[in-house]
Amino acid sequence: MQRLDGIQVLRGLAALAVALFHFHTVERLYGPDALVPQFAEYGRAGVDLFFVISGFIMVRVAGRAMPGPVSAGNFLAKRMLRIYPPYWVATLGVLAVWIGSGHRYFGSFAGEAPDIAASLALLPQAREPILNVGWTLVHEMYFYIVFALLLLAPVRWRGWLGLGWLAVILGAGATGFSPSSPAGQIVLHPLTLEFILGAGIAVIRPRFIGNRAAQVAGVLAALWFAGAVMTLGPAPEEAGFADGWRRAACFGPAAAALVFAVAGPSERPRWPRPLVALGDASFALYLIHLPLFAVLGIVWGRFAGPGLLDNAFACLGFVSVAIIAAFAFYRLVEQPMLAVGHRSPVRRRAAAA
Repeated sequence: MQRLDGIQVLRGLAALAVALFHFHTVERLYGPDALVPQFAEYGRAGVDLFFVISGFIMVRVAGRAMPGPVSAGNFLAKRMLRIYPPYWVATLGVLAVWIGSGHRYFGSFAGEAPDIAASLALLPQAREPILNVGWTLVHEMYFYIVFALLLLAPVRWRGWLGLGWLAVILGAGATGFSPSSPAGQIVLHPLTLEFILGAGIAVIRPRFIGNRAAQVAGVLAALWFAGAVMTLGPAPEEAGFADGWRRAACFGPAAAALVFAVAGPSERPRWPRPLVALGDASFALYLIHLPLFAVLGIVWGRFAGPGLLDNAFACLGFVSVAIIAAFAFYRLVEQPMLAVGHRSPVRRRAAAA
């Protein structure tokens, strides 16, 4: 299947946006001045872009797989091998520092009496996982499980079942039904709409040929994001993103239009190679940047002073170190683990079946 470099670029930019948002948070903790404006809170929308991309990619690579438990099991095994091993390495690294330091470092990650099993398994829980960004992977795993169940059905039924899934979530929102359990909240969470939006883009995008549709979609993405800024303001607070329905409405359609714009069926190689490479390492960057920022923030906080010069050096240094570390993690951890997964007996049996 053709590799879409534009999607990889979006992945890299999404991870970078989240990292800049987290630098803004670190800057407020350790620096007497702030170089990165409050507008950086919109970096949170990188997560929404990730969710739309995930829905798009899953339908594109497996949406027409043969129905049955073999396809469903093979799909789920691939996704678990893609997500869990790198996530475990990052999470266990945080835990090791927290335990080894006598709970002095990374306390903001582990908190008190962390649920290690739920965090490692990416199970819904009342608090965030130990590695904070893991909350988004809980949503990812839920989407993968439901998508795997859809693969049990004949191809012609999957679109209708997907629309039924959409109707259930919208119906819960319209009636104000809100489950009290963490698992129920994930099942009916409005951010699932972003995965479904991405899946819809994967279905309709091949029907549009030429640059005009991509250009229109790009303009719509910009206009929708501008509308989100007008809704939440140029200096949004965390509360502006806490309402899942408002968040999905503000950023889901903009992300979907952006994915539509870059995912043309006849895409030619025209994207800057460094950005494509950043997209390849985007999962690694997403996983490790926050613990790195926490360590670098402690170091910077010891000599941060008035003025923005040290903030500028800190911003450049934090992001540069995170990107370099992400490429190292991708090459030394993520890729070898994926290679082991491709050679595993489970994967070979699934492929043979």
